[in-house]
Amino acid sequence: MLNNCPSLRLVMFHFDILPEFLPDDSANASDGQAVAKWLFSPHPDNLPKAYETDSLSSAVTFRPACVPWFFMRPIIFYDVQLTEEERTLLFVAYRSAINPRRSAWRVIEGFFKTTTTLEEKKDLSDMQKTVQKEAEEKGHEILTLLDNQLIPKSADPEAKVFYMRMKGDFHRYLAEIKPTEADDLRNALKAYQQAYSIAREKLRPSHPIRLGVALNFSVFYEELMKSTEGARRIAQKAYDDAKAVILTDASNDKTRMEAHAILKKLKVNLAEWNQRKSGAK
Repeated sequence: MLNNCPSLRLVMFHFDILPEFLPDDSANASDGQAVAKWLFSPHPDNLPKAYETDSLSSAVTFRPACVPWFFMRPIIFYDVQLTEEERTLLFVAYRSAINPRRSAWRVIEGFFKTTTTLEEKKDLSDMQKTVQKEAEEKGHEILTLLDNQLIPKSADPEAKVFYMRMKGDFHRYLAEIKPTEADDLRNALKAYQQAYSIAREKLRPSHPIRLGVALNFSVFYEELMKSTEGARRIAQKAYDDAKAVILTDASNDKTRMEAHAILKKLKVNLAEWNQRKSGAK
């Protein structure tokens, strides 16, 4: 995997500087063994000096799909508060791992509708179970990190809301591929509700994280809860509240651009949902 992912090689601080932070007893190990030993051994004295530079996050920006779940694990163990960029990288890494499985599951589900022989149906069922298992493994990894590490240790409302929304997202992803089970659906709803409540209380209406919660929560209502009206209500409230203050928002250009991008997505969704509502009359 390292040979196919240059960005990950850089994130691992290159093997030629590994001795700076590896445990003493790993000096005689091979490079690969040393990396693995350090990654999964959370010793506070071994936090790499390279973390103090920008190499940790900037290296992955160009190849986010290469980043496995253990990329952030040493940092989380050391109770370092992740920056906004690092939180995003963590989310993108896991989403990139689970999205192909979600897509594959949907494709296989579609084949079931056109397949007639029992043998083919069995093959499809076996494939779908394999894909579902892989997706569940990835989903449960990040959900465990969120519940046990990231959410309890989040030090500010932005981080808390981001992680709660992330929890809702990954429960939603799992609910999509387990339509006959209700646990992930309930957990997604609860996480989104908590994120939405904290965001409305602690973050300004035009804050991108608050808008992102409203966007994902409304999509959840539309696609999983099958409630277009519920989705429309959440999206419309977020859109109206943000538009009322965004012109006087003192945020920087990057934050305003992010907010405008999410507002455009809310507007597109609202147009579709309002049209659907009008057509139903």
